[in-house]
Amino acid sequence: MINMQLEFFSPTLNMRTKVNVLLPEFAEITAPLPVIYVLHGLTGNCDDWIRMGKAQALLRNYPVIAVFPSAHNSFYSNMRYGQDFYTHIAQELQDYVEGLLPIDRTQRYLCGLSMGGYGALKLALREPDRYRAAGAFSGVLDIANEANFARFPRELEACFGKSVPAEDNLFALAENPACHTLPIYIACGTEDALFIQNERFVQENPQLRIDYIKEPGAHEWVFWERHLAKFLSLHFQEKTAN
Repeated sequence: MINMQLEFFSPTLNMRTKVNVLLPEFAEITAPLPVIYVLHGLTGNCDDWIRMGKAQALLRNYPVIAVFPSAHNSFYSNMRYGQDFYTHIAQELQDYVEGLLPIDRTQRYLCGLSMGGYGALKLALREPDRYRAAGAFSGVLDIANEANFARFPRELEACFGKSVPAEDNLFALAENPACHTLPIYIACGTEDALFIQNERFVQENPQLRIDYIKEPGAHEWVFWERHLAKFLSLHFQEKTAN
């Protein structure tokens, strides 16, 4: 497996930014491959899933290109007081990476942990025709919840101001009928502080095509690794041994 880091200037962000990419050895690539965008959580960056989340071991046996963006503490939003990270990741970064690498643009997938779980669902629910499936592991699914603003007041106010607009609220986005056939994978541990938010999102959106897993677990890497593995096994066929 090839592990590479790309650094480039983003006109959308008006700064240089980095993205990590995992892909099969060049000799194994005989046709364009599916792509999965794997999103990090709050306080993280593009290195987290590789350095702490065992992504390379989990992806090694799948014929897929994995892309790990950096979104800082933006909640994958066009920030009220900051930069346009939604546009950067949903459009600019995808155009850049998919133009550079042998990617099948009809086979895009998204997943992420915590803030990244929220980001994955937001990107997919806003533009469901662009993605085959989305996954959220311990996701911040009720972004407007007062408990979130109490815990991270500066970060959330910088992203959304005093209230979360409908375009950033997963409950509002889920009302769009175009989203109702998109496969969504949601997993949250019963010991996670975000468990109640995940329960509410699933219960209040029966119109969505959700595969929901709740099981013992906390807000921790061992849980996220387990569910990245499950998400991969749901959507990709393992490579056969030579």
